[in-house]
Order: sequence, then C-alpha cells, then structure tokens
Amino acid sequence: MRYLQSIGIDIWRFRTPDSYGYFRYDLFDHQNRQAGILLADAILRNKIEAQLVEKIARATRKQIRGGFRFGCFESSNEFGKCAIFLGSQVSEFFMCTLKKSTTIIRSYSPADLLRNGKLKVQIWNDLKVAIQLMNA
Repeated sequence: MRYLQSIGIDIWRFRTPDSYGYFRYDLFDHQNRQAGILLADAILRNKIEAQLVEKIARATRKQIRGGFRFGCFESSNEFGKCAIFLGSQVSEFFMCTLKKSTTIIRSYSPADLLRNGKLKVQIWNDLKVAIQLMNA
C-alpha cells in the first residue's frame, strides 16, 4: 500500500469480474439453436463502440440476442460451435468457462478497430472463419 502512495496513487481498487463490462451476443441459427457466441471488450463504452459490435454480430448472418453486460459472465450449457473473442480482456476472463468442444476465434477489440481502420480486413477474415464453423 505504501508503494502505491509513494508513486502518487492514493485510491485504487482491484478489478474483479464483477466490475467488468463487456458485450455479449448469442448467435442462433434459423432453427433457433445456439450456433455461437460473440464476446467483446467494452473499453470505450460509448454508442459508437456498441454499434460496431452489433454490426459485427449481424455480419455473422445469424439471429442475435444480447448487448452490453456488466458483471459476471452468465454461463449456459450451450455455446454453439464457435466463440468469437474480440479483445484480450474477454479472452482472459471467459476462456475457462467455455466447453472444450467450442472452437475459439480471437481477434482485435472494437476499440482497436476504431483506432486503426486497417484492422478491419483482419477482423473480417477472422469472422469469416467463425461463420464457416457455425455453418458446418
């Protein structure tokens, strides 16, 4: 504690999954079965970031349900064939909650994409792989 004060940090808190904000979209096929899940870092927490994540979810051409979440991950028995992680924070928090049979696709966070438009091609390529897995 003294170390933090010596470097000018008077107030600090430990970040737990309970205080973590993220985007979650469940992706369903035409028969309303879960085909996959999309989890994304919520770094900026603004309307532009939220719209971007929703557009990415819609680009999968699946029925989507979800949006911004705050707190613990709501686990379910079924995640589908594929989990799409956009950002490193969601990867760290949620990696251990998924079944081993679920294929994980990792890509850049929405905030990274908003900062650097050149990442759009890489994210789209990663998304195409996820779409193929969900359609298989």
